[in-house]
Order: sequence, then C-alpha cells, then structure tokens
Amino acid sequence: MGHEALPGHTCNLPSFLASRPGRTSRSSACWAAQVCSFLHFMSPIVDGKPQRIDTSVVSAHLQRRMHDAVNGSDLRKVREWLEVRGPVNCDNYQMAHYLQAVASKTSRRRLAQFGMGSHMLGVETGRWQRLPRAERLCQRCSCSAVDDEAHMIWGCPALIDQRVQHSELFEDSTITSVSDFLQQDAGQLAPFLRVCHDHCAELEGYGSSRV
Repeated sequence: MGHEALPGHTCNLPSFLASRPGRTSRSSACWAAQVCSFLHFMSPIVDGKPQRIDTSVVSAHLQRRMHDAVNGSDLRKVREWLEVRGPVNCDNYQMAHYLQAVASKTSRRRLAQFGMGSHMLGVETGRWQRLPRAERLCQRCSCSAVDDEAHMIWGCPALIDQRVQHSELFEDSTITSVSDFLQQDAGQLAPFLRVCHDHCAELEGYGSSRV
C-alpha cells in the first residue's frame, strides 16, 4: 500500500512510539495491541473515507522496537541467549540458515534448542530448581564443572566419543567460544548436538524424546 499523509495529523509512527511513557520490555503490550493502538491514534478513517498507511513503515518500526527491547533486556535468560547468539540486528534479520540447511526435523530442533538455551543441560534444569549457577553441576562426569554449553562441547569426558565422531567441528583451534562454535556448518553442527543430546538423555535417564 502506498503512503498518503493523514489529514489533520502531523505525528508519525516513530514519534508515536517515543511518546508512550512508562513502557518497558516487561510491561509492553503484545504486538497486536500496539498495532491497534497505533491505528486508533492515527485515525486511518477520515470523513468516512479510509486513508492509506505505509504498512512497511509500520512493520519496520515495530520490528526495530522489538529488537531493541531484546538487546536491551535485563532478564538473565535473555542475556545468556545473546551471549551465545550475539545481538539481534534489525537491518539483516532473516530466517536462520539451518532451517533450510538441516533436513532432519529432530536435528534442527536440537540445534535450535541448544542455541536458545532450551535444553536439558544442568545450567538450564538447575535454573528450574532455582539453584545458584555454581551448583548446577554436570551429572555425567566427576569434573565438578557447571554443566553449561561450553562444558558439553569441550569439557565433559562422557562425550568424548561424540566429539571424535564429529571431529571436523574441532579442527579449528581458534574457536574457543560457544558463539563461534555455533557459526560453523549447520549441517555438521546439528547431528553433533543431536547425538550429544541423545547420549546425555541415556546417561541421565530422561529419554531422548522428552524434549
């Protein structure tokens, strides 16, 4: 749809969003409510005639608002996710490459869960139990290490066979962070994370189909 100025209105979407006091990432209304509020504010019907609104402008600003809220969140879970993924960039936000690169639905799920921290590692299950992070230890080995993503990838001796099986992911010695590790070929990453998940499920007794 094209864009035509609305008679009697000089306000645009950026100023509308900026004028809403007291809104935070925790208290913001859902996107549908924000769109309804905006349309009501702009009064798209004048003298009984509908006015054109540039929907691409509306969409772009709502999306940027959402991304800014995510990047600026003080929620620990979101901060941990951003440490793994990196900041959300509104300018090049697009569908994740692995959604098309990985054929297996289960493997795609394991890769997505790992990247979002929605897995069965102790660092996550301990959060459900409100354990201090330092007490969320690995139950698969005797290292007394926090069972986080880095421990699963590089440290846990219970997963040595899985690393050997997917040794191509460990050839680059300069990759030392989880975020860099996840930048590798999704077609290799997803099967590795899947076999690690299945082996952890077998050792810890929660079943590979539980999540």
